[in-house]
Amino acid sequence: MGVINCTQCRKNWEKAIAQQIHEKKYDYFAEASDSVARGIMIAFVSVLDRRKYSKQYIRKMFEEMLLILDYPEVFGKQLESEELAQVFSEKYDIDFDRVRLKIEDKKEFMHRNTKGGAK
Repeated sequence: MGVINCTQCRKNWEKAIAQQIHEKKYDYFAEASDSVARGIMIAFVSVLDRRKYSKQYIRKMFEEMLLILDYPEVFGKQLESEELAQVFSEKYDIDFDRVRLKIEDKKEFMHRNTKGGAK
């Protein structure tokens, strides 16, 4: 009976696991990105609504925001939020570092997503 080389088996297994982890990270990132974009759009529409803009104007601005999201490249270059933040920060004297997303804490999240929060 021959000796089995477990080193190669382990490397293959580790590579497969790493691939699965990266795929899951991407899936979570993509889902979170869509959720964040929707949240930003809701906040934007809320501001326009509070300022009593017309329905037509709000819909027009919403469509313009969607156009920005639909064009990932400008002048053949990928838009980078940090670059845009710096430009707008200097141009309009806005501190984007003040932006913080309020989310539930980990304990609340776990309760809501496990047996403790099941309905």
